[in-house]
Amino acid sequence: MELFFDRNKDYIKYSDVPNELISKYTGLLPEPILEVWRRTGFGIYEHGFVQFVNPDEWDFAFDYIDNIYDKSIVIGITALGDLLLWDIKNKNKLNGDHIKIIFINDCDDDVVGGKDPAFWLGYDFDINMEDEAHEDFEYNVKEFRSKNYQKIKRVLPPLKYGECYGYTPIPALGGKKTYKTLKIVDAKTYVDMIGQAVGKIIDLS
Repeated sequence: MELFFDRNKDYIKYSDVPNELISKYTGLLPEPILEVWRRTGFGIYEHGFVQFVNPDEWDFAFDYIDNIYDKSIVIGITALGDLLLWDIKNKNKLNGDHIKIIFINDCDDDVVGGKDPAFWLGYDFDINMEDEAHEDFEYNVKEFRSKNYQKIKRVLPPLKYGECYGYTPIPALGGKKTYKTLKIVDAKTYVDMIGQAVGKIIDLS
């Protein structure tokens, strides 16, 4: 965990997390996520690529996401609007209790963190390395599909909390997924727009 906090000394704080919210999610979210909430709060992390968010404000996303788990909780978003979720394990089933990313522009998902969120935050979450010569840089770009982000961050201003870089027009309406079509947009509006256009971002029917 300390690796995460040491790496994110340049994070941009948006707000403290209310004690009532921490209490609400105690027992639902893993302790390392709650520790981030307590120590540094909601804000922009990983040199601008990730925002930790209030899950209550992102419940609307599940209107567009089919789910096989007892409960899934949005814990963060990426600079491209993709959603980071904590999936809670189903009773008497082996799957779940992991961190998953919803690639909203691709209507696809992938598990990116296992049952040790502290390890994930400390090591695997180093996904926007400042050292592009690092041996893991290209792997992380591929894993989080952030190639266009790596290009656009040199062109557009840094994001404010609640914003993301969104393709305009969105891919579901014929837009091209190139960094040249990325603009700064409101993240919630962007996710909602994609959901309305495709019906289901994750469709398990």
